[in-house]
Amino acid sequence: MNKLKSIKSILVTNTRSYSDSTSIAADLAGLIAQSGKRVLLVDADLHQPIIHQIFNLPNRVGLSDVLSGERNPSEIMHYIKESNIQVITSGNTKITPVESVHSTQMIGFLQGQ
Repeated sequence: MNKLKSIKSILVTNTRSYSDSTSIAADLAGLIAQSGKRVLLVDADLHQPIIHQIFNLPNRVGLSDVLSGERNPSEIMHYIKESNIQVITSGNTKITPVESVHSTQMIGFLQGQ
């Protein structure tokens, strides 16, 4: 955890559908937030999203709305009370998940633009 000072982003991904990378990402976000760092947890699983269920959040709007150009990230962030965690859920999938990974919108989102 001492090395977290220099880390700006962490990507948790998975190639196997039976592994639970989502709960690993949520647990990691919690651990990092407990260390005092602010955390933005983004559910980019547009195929089977569950971050909204873990944090008991609505999933009406989210990352898919940002990628389709309908919303800004700041409009869809959920602030988790009494923690340093902010969450962007996946939203209702309006785009093909495979296309979203390679889109210029996703690249801009990841670069903070």
